[in-house]
Amino acid sequence: GICLPQNMRPTEEQRRSGWSAPVLSEEDKKAHEMRVMPHDVAAISVGLIDGKSYLDLDYNLDSNADVDMNVVKVSDGSFVEVQGTGEEATYQREELDALLDMADIGFSSLFEMQKSILDGQE
Repeated sequence: GICLPQNMRPTEEQRRSGWSAPVLSEEDKKAHEMRVMPHDVAAISVGLIDGKSYLDLDYNLDSNADVDMNVVKVSDGSFVEVQGTGEEATYQREELDALLDMADIGFSSLFEMQKSILDGQE
């Protein structure tokens, strides 16, 4: 469901009396969505195995990774989350930078796919 703007949310009394959500036009839904979430969000995993960087790890790669990292980013370039664990080894700043660069390659594709799908150009 859609997250309603504050001025359209029911009061406690309305909830108790069987309140039903207002029907928003498609235009209103899109305008509200752009205010709440103006950019696309994507997540991807990257990892180091034997000193080599990998993008979008499947189960086999993930379970064998020396370093496993999950990165969540917004299409404006800002980060939501970067979580990296040295599962079997430590890693250097240069390797961290290489993993983030590898993630950016994936984000480029993911944001392009999202835009294409959301614009109806599958």
